Amino acid sequence: MKIQIIASLLMIESMFSTTLAQTIIKGHVTDGKLPLVGAVITCLDKQSNQLTRGGITDKDGNFNINVDWNKEWIRVSYVGYKSRDFWEQKHLSDTIRMDIENTQLGEVTVQAKSIVTQKEDRLVFHVANSLLTKGNNAMQLLRFTPMMKIEGNQVNILGKNGMQLYINSKKSSLSATAIQGYLQSLPAEKINRIEIITTPGSEYRTGINEGILNIILKKDETQGLKSLPLQEVNIVQGSMKAY
Repeated sequence: MKIQIIASLLMIESMFSTTLAQTIIKGHVTDGKLPLVGAVITCLDKQSNQLTRGGITDKDGNFNINVDWNKEWIRVSYVGYKSRDFWEQKHLSDTIRMDIENTQLGEVTVQAKSIVTQKEDRLVFHVANSLLTKGNNAMQLLRFTPMMKIEGNQVNILGKNGMQLYINSKKSSLSATAIQGYLQSLPAEKINRIEIITTPGSEYRTGINEGILNIILKKDETQGLKSLPLQEVNIVQGSMKAY
């Protein structure tokens, strides 16, 4: 009985310490003139770089998120702008100014506002009417998609050990090499939206800490997918070391 009481007290102390370690961070994201609506705030583990939680800015460009600065760091990202990383609270100001990324997508300089919405299990990037799609392919578009990281021709989801590709919510059996070729040959203008599923439900067969990239094509483009086998494929395995 005495041992059980001690164990319970230690558990309560541990939970209380974890709660105290977390700090509620409130901030405002802007381009220097206007608030950035839908900027992505991600919190990652300092040792593993695994995603622990995240959110997006509201209609006024404001956000709040819990952070344990002893164990976690924050990344702020927005389509067409350079990401901002914060490893200590003292470096994070109340207002975060984002600078435009100089990289170009084809002939279009990235200056368009993104349309990003957050759901319980995923982040949705609506690109159907975006200037970002003109004259570019899917791989180029993914380089500026929130929560995505492209290293060479490898596609990753920030904070995930692996990723699976879905097309119109169906699993693809294309090999990793074939997927790269498919993304490079798929015109971005044929894409309706991109979904980054960070917490896949039981209906998905995913490995430990895997995410899903779900590309939803415009209705007129679905005919070309009938010949694609629809089974699961892993694109990247192993922990992510750099961002």
